[in-house]
Amino acid sequence: MTVALVVLGVALFLFGLVLRVWMVDHLPITSDQAVNGLMSLGIVHGHFGAITWGQKYGGVEPYVTSVLFALFGHSDTTLNLTPTVLSVTASVLVYLVGRHFLPRALAGLAAVAVWVWPAMVVRNGATELGYRYACLNLGLLAILCAIWVRSRGLSTARVALLGLVLGLCLWANPDSVYFLVPCGVLVAPGVVRGWSTDRQRTARELLCGVVGVLVGGLPLWWSTQTHHAVSLSPFPGTISTRAHALVAHAAPLAIGVQAPDTGAWFGGPAVGVTVLVVLTVAVTLGIIWAVVLHRPRTIVALVAFVVAYPIIYSLLPGTWFWQDGRYILYLPYVLIIVALYPLGLLRWRRLVTAAVAVVVLGAAMVSAAELNGAVPGLTFSALPHALVVKRISFAPLARVLERRRVTLGYAGYWVAYNLDFESGGAMRFTPTQFDTVRNVSYFFAVKAQPRPTWVLCRPDRAATCARYAGDSEVDPPGVTWTSMTTWLKRRAIAYTTVSVDGFTAFFPSAKVTPADLHPAVRARASR
Repeated sequence: MTVALVVLGVALFLFGLVLRVWMVDHLPITSDQAVNGLMSLGIVHGHFGAITWGQKYGGVEPYVTSVLFALFGHSDTTLNLTPTVLSVTASVLVYLVGRHFLPRALAGLAAVAVWVWPAMVVRNGATELGYRYACLNLGLLAILCAIWVRSRGLSTARVALLGLVLGLCLWANPDSVYFLVPCGVLVAPGVVRGWSTDRQRTARELLCGVVGVLVGGLPLWWSTQTHHAVSLSPFPGTISTRAHALVAHAAPLAIGVQAPDTGAWFGGPAVGVTVLVVLTVAVTLGIIWAVVLHRPRTIVALVAFVVAYPIIYSLLPGTWFWQDGRYILYLPYVLIIVALYPLGLLRWRRLVTAAVAVVVLGAAMVSAAELNGAVPGLTFSALPHALVVKRISFAPLARVLERRRVTLGYAGYWVAYNLDFESGGAMRFTPTQFDTVRNVSYFFAVKAQPRPTWVLCRPDRAATCARYAGDSEVDPPGVTWTSMTTWLKRRAIAYTTVSVDGFTAFFPSAKVTPADLHPAVRARASR
């Protein structure tokens, strides 16, 4: 049995790795990902930042990416290898946490399961979003530290370490509040006992924990104070819309019965909903049986995490966006341990282990099938070509602009920062003030340029441009290829152009500003 499990584990690890490498080598990056890449490039060159550009949080993961850039050079592939590497460490942490609740074999299967299931986790494991996987790893590490505190008792060093990890987790992403729940449940009994026996010592240990949180989250606190803003910004949506997104899409994504991006149910809505309900009821009844009959103490902390997750999910801003599963990403990593816990209490360990191994293998096949429908070009026959890079990118356009010594200009959000990253940070293209500006210094550098370049999509190549940009809104708001050429001709401004992959770079002989082209500004000026 042991040899068979090791072989299965290695096989599924390689299978999950091939899936991720294929996506890393074949899927284009977006400007959101490029921003993280540009931050990491800056870190490599000594420009350290506390938070993600254009956000008020998220600053740990770019430092991980910068290490990969320093080792292997900057590229789209290296950028998206960051979540792949952090997925490996997260699986290891699941095993280490699982060992405190599960037999060794089931803990190993839990770690393998979250490597190949659900499809949403595999998909995100090849997409560098900037802070999710750093937060996940630090959150799981915080749970491990809290278990250490629970099993060995309070001490200055242990509580300070827990505080430090939680502080780093908060810096990585405010979504880390999910992990405060199990850590609090695990540590609370020791605090209560210590407070009743030695208040002075307990107070000193708690103070060390608070200091650890402050030190670990120091970049976040510093940035919050210097920017005079809170860490969470308002987002569209209400509690009801977020709760609906959770029930209709996020929870099914976490269980693996919906495909990421498309939201398609595996086997159709009837089958998918049935599987979701059956799994939910089975896990719930299993935990109730385990808690009532065996009265475990520490597993309650992980159950609290699972129970609190939908409540916190509905309260946090931004969770109405369910498509890629980024906001439900943390749940499967703890849910798998909770789900397997009742099985670990059964006497028929060999039979249970074999059954779980078969289920994990089936879950891997389901994930692959869902990704086949959600990720263009990803099929079983394509996997042998995982190491062959066939990714479209803005690199050809960046090279053409570099040969013309162009470094500053305007473009749509989904083009500008992507173009900057492909140039290795040599260029500073920026969205206009009517769009999403993630780096103010880039914007003002372009604004001061006497004749900034404009990159726009040719109207007859809209589909190609959308494929390269990863979004249908390619051009800056209020500006198109047609409006640009019309505006220039009406004012008799000479210009030259160069076209690459459906995009046209305009080089006007006079300065053209976003205010000149935006219809709302022009309308006000004509009154």
